[in-house]
Amino acid sequence: MTTISLLHIRAQWLPLQWKWQWPYFLYRWIIALYFLGWLLHGIITAGLDPYVQGKYLIYLTTWGFLCFNFYLLVSALSVSVTFYQHLRVSPPDPTISALTRSRQDRHIACTPLSVVNGIHWATALIGLQYPVAITILFWTFFNDPSIQEQTLSVSSIHVHTLNGIIAFLDTWITGVPFRIVHVIYGVLFGAAYIVFSGLYYAAGGTDVGNNRYIYPVLDYGGNPGLAAGVAVGCGLLFTTVLHFIFYSMFLVRYWLSRLVQTRLYGRKVEEPLEREDGLPTKRKH
Repeated sequence: MTTISLLHIRAQWLPLQWKWQWPYFLYRWIIALYFLGWLLHGIITAGLDPYVQGKYLIYLTTWGFLCFNFYLLVSALSVSVTFYQHLRVSPPDPTISALTRSRQDRHIACTPLSVVNGIHWATALIGLQYPVAITILFWTFFNDPSIQEQTLSVSSIHVHTLNGIIAFLDTWITGVPFRIVHVIYGVLFGAAYIVFSGLYYAAGGTDVGNNRYIYPVLDYGGNPGLAAGVAVGCGLLFTTVLHFIFYSMFLVRYWLSRLVQTRLYGRKVEEPLEREDGLPTKRKH
């Protein structure tokens, strides 16, 4: 049975006891509600623009921003549910020793993976990686200097840059683990968008400028070779490379946090039933 890591739904760098996790709880809801506001702003703005409207959903930027927002909301909900579960099962009691409290926290944290925590983990694999990918791809391939005023608008900065920065930083803050095998999720997401863009072109779809493509580099009719190369290179290869970068960051984050915790407390942090690198914890008999 899959177990949730002791740090899965907690800040990696704060003490493990829930009484120290309040800043993380507030952080999760603040950024979730903040970016939800910008998502609603984008939807309303697109709905009021006759040139955009239904075409708002054809862009990879929108797909990534939706996934990012879904991850933030699920993450905030997951932390809240686990926090409430902790308080309900083990309410504050000044007579309980710190060691006993720590063991109770460990017991709750190593319970079977709940549905909400499972969704939290799954959405993080796409919700953290794709905003970073979109930020890199947008400023590398998709940025159009002729519409610099729109590109540098506050709304555009939020969906093309700030979300990528926050996703990158959140990868270092959160305790969500990454596995090598999870590369499949990002690849499937990229493949889904490639298939969609091809079907959209075949159906005669156009962008907001009435061009026969979603992005100029995905012009399957005008330049099929470039479109195929970008589709495979960005949608599959770049996604794979990015996942291994995130996996490497996870390993560095994990071991650095253990070093920091050891230095702060003068002892090794008690490990959960399943280590963050996916291997079972060695138990003393």
